[in-house]
Amino acid sequence: MMRFAIVLATVLSLACDQDPLRLAERHVAGRYKLEQWEDGKTFYLVDDSTRNEPGGAIDGTVERIGWTEDFILVWRKGQMGPDGWIVLDPSKGIVAGPSASINVALPPGFQILTAQEAWKALR
Repeated sequence: MMRFAIVLATVLSLACDQDPLRLAERHVAGRYKLEQWEDGKTFYLVDDSTRNEPGGAIDGTVERIGWTEDFILVWRKGQMGPDGWIVLDPSKGIVAGPSASINVALPPGFQILTAQEAWKALR
């Protein structure tokens, strides 16, 4: 009986999570991942605590993104709030934003990609 309960609990937990193997996520920096939605065109920035939240970690969709191991810059289309640039420290979370302009010095050679380009680059 106990074995049946464990199997049932496992099956139910996998059934509730549409991507239990995290195949729709690619690591960006720190705890953050770029998640591709089912339509193949919509992207979210998520971490373990925001994976199932509407809008993920930035309360919106990723339109453009650039990153290093210590810095993430995202143009987000807001779910409820304004669109704008968000600056994240991968270890601490959101540092600033959303803002209509980039208000930080970008590292030399820093690239900002569309979400689709970033998805391909993060393979």
